[in-house]
Amino acid sequence: MRIRLGVAAALIVAFVPSAVAAPGPSLGVMRAKLADALEDEVRANRLLLRSPPRTGTARLLLERSLGTLRELRGPAGSPPGNSHAANRIDHAIANDIRALAGISSGRRYDAFYGLSRAFDFKRAALGFLQTPRPAAPQCADGRDNDGDGTVDAAFDSGCASSKDGTERSPLAFRFEVTRDGLVATIEGATSGPISRLQITVPSGSVLDTTQPPQVGFSLGCRYLSARQLDCLMKDGRANPRHRVFARLRFREGFASSFRVRVSDVAGRARTQTLTPPAALAADLHVEARIDSAFLGSNGVGRVGGTVVVTSLGPAESTPFKLVVSSNRIDSARAAEFVFLDCMQTPTGVTCPGLSVNRGIELAFAWGMPVSGAGLLTVRFEMQSDTTDPQPANNVAEVSVDLKPSP
Repeated sequence: MRIRLGVAAALIVAFVPSAVAAPGPSLGVMRAKLADALEDEVRANRLLLRSPPRTGTARLLLERSLGTLRELRGPAGSPPGNSHAANRIDHAIANDIRALAGISSGRRYDAFYGLSRAFDFKRAALGFLQTPRPAAPQCADGRDNDGDGTVDAAFDSGCASSKDGTERSPLAFRFEVTRDGLVATIEGATSGPISRLQITVPSGSVLDTTQPPQVGFSLGCRYLSARQLDCLMKDGRANPRHRVFARLRFREGFASSFRVRVSDVAGRARTQTLTPPAALAADLHVEARIDSAFLGSNGVGRVGGTVVVTSLGPAESTPFKLVVSSNRIDSARAAEFVFLDCMQTPTGVTCPGLSVNRGIELAFAWGMPVSGAGLLTVRFEMQSDTTDPQPANNVAEVSVDLKPSP
């Protein structure tokens, strides 16, 4: 009887289908979902960079990205052979949570750091979800050949291109900085893809944080302070030549050096210190004269003359500004210049000018209304970002004693 029961039990077991784990999503599906999460994060980053930031919409996009990542790590997520991708997704989830907490509490750096690190981990995970391609160069075979946590030419900084036979090429870079007045331009290239670009200037230099920086191949940049810029960069697919271009404007104290730091998706960083070329030097000179002065019997008249701007070299000057003031503020605020568009200031007008080559002389006719007898003094001052070895001759004053006509 025992034997019969055992056989019956065996038969019952044979006819009950065994529990089979639901197959995980295909690599293509996982790649598509992860790409959607990346796109949501890029849009959230751009919204946070607006002035004022669109924190509400950005938070919704990040929450959706976080939901997508958690779905990928659910029971059906992480198919066999993708433990590396799963690990990166876990790190991305943790950093998305940090970014959301930073947005909610107004901690700007926590939000930015969480975003940037989550972005790197998502990109690394995307690299691990590639289909391996046999007999391809290491930088195009879909494998992490050097074990650094990144895959192929889109993400691995050891890849100069998809034709590179090794992922172990050292990351090299070369940058140069040029100066145009208070504007610095940093240009160069890296040997492989980078994920972040940071530019730091020394104490005493102040970046103009009211002006958005111009950074090529970036997904968004933030001023972490008046001395530091931090940018998320596009991958090797979007920037296959790994170019770097950044233009910054200073509010004061042009930097004596620039520290440029590049980081790859794996978090490895390299730094280069750049020294800008010496500032341009041009001895600017201004002269002024009164050509006519008239005051009617009613006490109303007009004064006019000529102002001459000269560059004595040796270099070309950057565009100058002509600042005009007078002991009669109302007259100075109404001053007019031929070929110059002037803007009123509390004490007179400021007129943007032109660059001046060595030996060039520019003459402008000016005039202003006057009322009342007495001394009129007009002051003309040139201002330029160009270094001037003799700033004393950047100021000219003219005067006239106004008397009513009979």
